Amino acid sequence: MKSKASKELFLPDFDVLVNKSPIPLNAELQLIRITVDEDVNIPSMFTLEFAGLDERPLPDIPLIDKPNLFEIGGEITVKLGYHHGKIEPVIIGEITALEPEFHFQIAA
Repeated sequence: MKSKASKELFLPDFDVLVNKSPIPLNAELQLIRITVDEDVNIPSMFTLEFAGLDERPLPDIPLIDKPNLFEIGGEITVKLGYHHGKIEPVIIGEITALEPEFHFQIAA
């Protein structure tokens, strides 16, 4: 006989706060990877990776149009958990660097 717990669906969920405020929806929709590294011997760190914008125009690009969104020195809180469950903070840290990557495709 299956237990009630085996019928539950666990969908991962997250929240990212910048200076205690949720990131804008457009930025959240572009967020494709959250990495949190914790080690006993070195300081913990986190990485947020956002998708490229392709050729599709967006009315608002919060990563660029909102100049103070990811300002060096700002506070980031990363919360992880499950949808319809409790989402717990896993790291609170300071923005110390931004590392943009640009990939261009040259038409032949």
